[in-house]
Amino acid sequence: MSFQDLEAGALRRPPLQLPQVIAHAVFHINTKVATLRNLGDALGTPKDTPALRSRLRVTRAEAARLAKITSRKLNQAADVSADATERIAPDSKSKLATDFEAALRDFQQVLHRIVAVERPIISAHAAAAALTVETQQQLLATGMEHHEAILIERELGILEAQHAITDIDDMLRNLGTLVDQQDGSVDHVMCDIEKIAAEQEISGMVETPATRSSERCLMAFVLGLFLFIFVLVLYGISFISS
Repeated sequence: MSFQDLEAGALRRPPLQLPQVIAHAVFHINTKVATLRNLGDALGTPKDTPALRSRLRVTRAEAARLAKITSRKLNQAADVSADATERIAPDSKSKLATDFEAALRDFQQVLHRIVAVERPIISAHAAAAALTVETQQQLLATGMEHHEAILIERELGILEAQHAITDIDDMLRNLGTLVDQQDGSVDHVMCDIEKIAAEQEISGMVETPATRSSERCLMAFVLGLFLFIFVLVLYGISFISS
């Protein structure tokens, strides 16, 4: 399944169930982030070309959109649904949330690295733009307009990266809220289980004397019946002997 399929709505169609869809999306995020890291490492090197920066922008945008899709799917998984096929076991949901959080933090770290690399490059370009008019005229003949276009492109890239970092912060906060809610639900269930167990134990303690009393009555009845039969037998033997 390609990223375009995911973005187009393949996440909403069978046959994949929701846990599989989320896990698949997290895998795609990790793949995009790995590619983004490699592209970011080439910034400021001889490999830093317009084509490379174009690939970097596209990859960053795809990873960001896929992260938003996955965040929505996790919110959907957290909602109580009447459809049993859409429900996720607590353990599975916790693992999905953990994997998604790790992917988001890795993505955010790569974005920070890219911004850190781009800032000095932009500063160098800005310093070149502040040269004397005579020098600027000389540079104009050798591509000053191209120089300024690259400067604008890099500044725009930093703004996009910072926006993505802010979005990831929001997704991480939302993810933390979901995990807290899940932990609260588990604690509530455990409290109910402990309460039921305590009630059963108390009930057992209350019923034990009554049960023992019933057993004693039954034993007394059986013993009395045995003695009655024994007396009848003795009486019969005495009667025959006489």
